[in-house]
Amino acid sequence: MHKKVDEWIANPRAESTQKVYNCDKSGKITYTFNSLGFRGEEPRPNAKIKIYACGCSYTIGTGLSVEHIWPNVFKQKLVKEIGCKEEDVNLLNFSSGAKSNDYIARTTIRQSLAEKPDGIVCYFTHRSRSEYLKDVEVINMLISNKSQEDYFAQYYTIENGLVNMLKNIYLLKLFCESNNIPYLFGGAEINLINNKKFITNPVIAQYVDFLKGSNLCFTEMKYGDRAADEMHPGPKSAEEYATKFFKEFVEKNKDFIEKAKEKCL
Repeated sequence: MHKKVDEWIANPRAESTQKVYNCDKSGKITYTFNSLGFRGEEPRPNAKIKIYACGCSYTIGTGLSVEHIWPNVFKQKLVKEIGCKEEDVNLLNFSSGAKSNDYIARTTIRQSLAEKPDGIVCYFTHRSRSEYLKDVEVINMLISNKSQEDYFAQYYTIENGLVNMLKNIYLLKLFCESNNIPYLFGGAEINLINNKKFITNPVIAQYVDFLKGSNLCFTEMKYGDRAADEMHPGPKSAEEYATKFFKEFVEKNKDFIEKAKEKCL
């Protein structure tokens, strides 16, 4: 394991409960944040099984009740699969709306150094998001943000965005594998790895080659129904994704499942 750190990275909030979050202005959903400022349950270091999740609005569940967020559905399926009590599994969701792939990889690694998880599940976001650092500021750059578009567009290309996504997936893969942490990564645009239009680029081809044999889920979240904000996938879509994702997680991490069953005896 890499050098352990003494504490979690917190995400301070003025209020622990909100009716408006990110692009969800519907007021239909209650967003409750834990003591670290993330949506979901409190950290329980003594839990038998600890799972970390990270992503953007798809994974924090913008427009969804907490029980419908795909990592929470994943947890329920895991509880059933290994035959334990719900309180035996501590799922910590470090996601944040509109964040970049830089955030997802960095945050997951940093939190894992505070307390090593038993497993990691991530849904990487769109390639058109990046972080711009200026002095002590971390500016989340979105190509779709009109106020940033002129500046960001000066250096952004689809190919650069894809490379940045692949670099972050590869970084987190190496971290998990070097620390013996079972994992599965999905993503909003992860299927671009298989798109011949992009992998003919020699640099992108190398990163794709680096990721061969990785635990990746190429199922993408569909928009069969809509969340309360009318922009994100709804509860049925999240359930469908979690079901397929969990099936692949079990197939690719059989040793984890057997060890988890033993812990719950």
